[in-house]
Amino acid sequence: MKRPLFSEISQVALVVSDLDRATRVLTQELGVGPLLNLRFGSVEGDPTFAENAVALPIDNYYLRGEYIGRYGIFMAAATFENEVQLEMISPAQNRSLFRDYLDSHGPGVQHICIKHGRDYDGYLKLLGEMAVAGNPLTSICRVDKEEICAFVDHDQRLGLSLEVQFRPETYQLPDMAPPMLQPNRKACPKPLAGALTGMTIAAWRMEPVLELLEKQYGIGPWEIGGPGLHGFRDGIYTEIRTATCKALNLTLEIFEPVHPEDGDDEAVRFLRKNGGNGVFSVHFTAPEGVDVLKSKRRVLFGNDHAVLLDFTEELGAYLKFIDSSYGR
Repeated sequence: MKRPLFSEISQVALVVSDLDRATRVLTQELGVGPLLNLRFGSVEGDPTFAENAVALPIDNYYLRGEYIGRYGIFMAAATFENEVQLEMISPAQNRSLFRDYLDSHGPGVQHICIKHGRDYDGYLKLLGEMAVAGNPLTSICRVDKEEICAFVDHDQRLGLSLEVQFRPETYQLPDMAPPMLQPNRKACPKPLAGALTGMTIAAWRMEPVLELLEKQYGIGPWEIGGPGLHGFRDGIYTEIRTATCKALNLTLEIFEPVHPEDGDDEAVRFLRKNGGNGVFSVHFTAPEGVDVLKSKRRVLFGNDHAVLLDFTEELGAYLKFIDSSYGR
């Protein structure tokens, strides 16, 4: 296997249509927070976009080779115990990669941000290596005047983009105090989601995804499992083959439906609704155990140690909670 293209995922980013509703899932239902509440960019003809908020400037934005200039997004973000960030983005109506994703897929995980540890020349080489693997640069811009932020489309195989940032050594984080969204500590004295530990990608076929990640990007090894039934045959269920990799800071899982013609299979439903491959679930530790969560949401899979709950309406993905004390 070749040297891994990256070894760490620093951020998992959802695009949502209703940011207030999405943030309430975290702050009110799961007790996660406080959340950063930011805006990025600007919206031409809308002077109210950045009113009463901290807005980081976006400049020199190119989308699929076309110069757009700027875009605007609303963003809320939570940082979990293991320093991985969950970002929720609601795009303004002007043109952006995020608006394109929402219009095509609905809500869901639109990108992950990878850490690469390379200098500027290495950064450019990294983008070139992705292009050679069949994944060219989709968009690029400058954030806060100095940081370069590129998105590389992996929609066909992963159903998301990889965000690749470069910050010069002279870059300093903005000196700002953005408003924070506070968790509901009456409903949740402690957060019900501790660390963000992994994610599962649903794919019609696993092999092309493994070809990209393992053979071309050096991410592996992978443990193949299944087929297996998850859920209840007379209710919510899916029958899948899986591939699991624990080489990164987040566990990556890929699954494919065993019966892609079965329209009642939850994995098949997700793939059809999503228009192809995409992130099916995001995983968290549950410090207070999983029992408290089971009654609040539609359950696809659950036992004494883990539960997979339906948050697809607000977030476009399932959330999986794992009892953090299990196996100790």
